[in-house]
Amino acid sequence: MRIFVVLCTVFALALPLGACCDSKIAECNSMIETINKGMPDFSKVGNSDDMEQGAKDMRSIAKDVDKLRADVEKLELATPELVEKRKEYTAMLSDISKYAVEFAEVIEGIKKATDAKDLDKLKGAEKKLDEVNKKFQAAVNKESPIIDGINGFCTGG
Repeated sequence: MRIFVVLCTVFALALPLGACCDSKIAECNSMIETINKGMPDFSKVGNSDDMEQGAKDMRSIAKDVDKLRADVEKLELATPELVEKRKEYTAMLSDISKYAVEFAEVIEGIKKATDAKDLDKLKGAEKKLDEVNKKFQAAVNKESPIIDGINGFCTGG
């Protein structure tokens, strides 16, 4: 009888942990699926010598990233660690979107300066392009460590 009571106690204590783990697993699966499904294809950017197309591609990336951010923000998460990881991820997405739009604006400025043969504006825009490109790349490079953190948490590693 004593063994039965101990087993019942262990089972009763483990039951909430199982529910907690099921919730964590479901939340992890939902978050990972949303991210995988919504991440835009960055390979299409920079494949054209056409500045107008380049600006359109960057605006398209910004739009896709904004949609992904909204989808990730809508996820119902109760696990504090995942809530924090979502916060990091959506902040990174906000930066990517912001710099993609800035990138597009600078490309458009370069196009206008080139068409107008305005060398002063062209030099300034090229400098700005380098600055924005560095910020954009820095934001994009944050993704892998954040995703590694999500995957590590979700796999228990």
